[in-house]
Amino acid sequence: MENKYKKAGIIISKLLFQYLLIFYLGMLLVREFKSNFLSILNLNYILIMVIIFGIITVLTYKPVKKEEIITKNDYYLIFFLGILGAILIFIKIKDIGYLAYLISIIAGILIVLLSKLVIEENGEE
Repeated sequence: MENKYKKAGIIISKLLFQYLLIFYLGMLLVREFKSNFLSILNLNYILIMVIIFGIITVLTYKPVKKEEIITKNDYYLIFFLGILGAILIFIKIKDIGYLAYLISIIAGILIVLLSKLVIEENGEE
């Protein structure tokens, strides 16, 4: 019976970590462009919860081996996220002039290449 509660606690901790991390990163991204968005919400408290649940998740992690097939949709997603990252970077640094174009293009290429490298490395193991 105790083992059942332990497994449930681990699963809940893992899910809370994932949802809180996505919420925190989303709020951080929104606040980067709209500084007064939900100003009553202190992101430091959410970050503390993310760190606590992240530590619990890492300490209770047990790797599961499963084969994942890399599809064309994975490559489309990587390409889309690279373009999205380049656009967000350009929007943030567009005030520095023509150098912003170069930096955002290089950042987008790096996002695509590193993501492709990671996904192919995970597929080979």
